[in-house]
Amino acid sequence: MIQFGTRLKILDNSGVKIVKCIKLLKSKSKSTIGDKIIISTKKVKSQSKIKKGEVLSAIIYRLKKKRIKFNGISIKHRSNGALLLNKKNVAAGNRIRGSIAKELKYIFQKSLPLNLKLF
Repeated sequence: MIQFGTRLKILDNSGVKIVKCIKLLKSKSKSTIGDKIIISTKKVKSQSKIKKGEVLSAIIYRLKKKRIKFNGISIKHRSNGALLLNKKNVAAGNRIRGSIAKELKYIFQKSLPLNLKLF
């Protein structure tokens, strides 16, 4: 579960490495996969167009907490992850490393890049 102050990894090629959650948009206490959050960038690559300290939005696509699907499979990742969005609510990067949840394909059909590994 993601809450205020949680640090997340960004695993797309936008140039941002680590961000911090500063606001949850759907719920007041905790967010799960597919929820939109407001983030602040903490660690950025030197060649990136996005600067350290910028406030952007993101979609949560990985959780460290174990979750169980309807078919009985349980999924747990090593880290919390988010997908960075630009101001038009489209993915900032065009490639995502790693797998993401299948539910995101149905929730955000237009904003997700085409080359995804769905799990």
